[in-house]
Amino acid sequence: MSGQTSEAFYISVMHAKPMCIGLNCALGPDTMYPFLERISNIADTYVHCYPNAGLPNPITGYEESMESFCNKTVIFAKDGLVNAIGGCCGTTPEFIKLLVQLSAGYKPRVVKPSSKMTLLSGKKISYFIYNN
Repeated sequence: MSGQTSEAFYISVMHAKPMCIGLNCALGPDTMYPFLERISNIADTYVHCYPNAGLPNPITGYEESMESFCNKTVIFAKDGLVNAIGGCCGTTPEFIKLLVQLSAGYKPRVVKPSSKMTLLSGKKISYFIYNN
């Protein structure tokens, strides 16, 4: 997430027509939300996220407990931002099992059709030009 906005990141890779785009690891679920929301708002493909369980602590391990991690991460499904969710650093199969249980009742994100806008991006800004 360094050097580009979320929109600029997506615009810079959309020419490859990815099946899915998303975020993983560098952020925990609570700090990932605004970046994921912005990608979900612009992407015309599936969206995923695999947050870590908070920042690593050499003494106590990762900051997030399984319950805390899952309760924060399931919000992505509840808010319709993702088609797939999981976990990265600091998570275990037990984390994922609970996350699956908590998110089972939510519908996946609806993939938006391709935009009729010309989308351009630079290092710190994105441009949206509506085509008529």
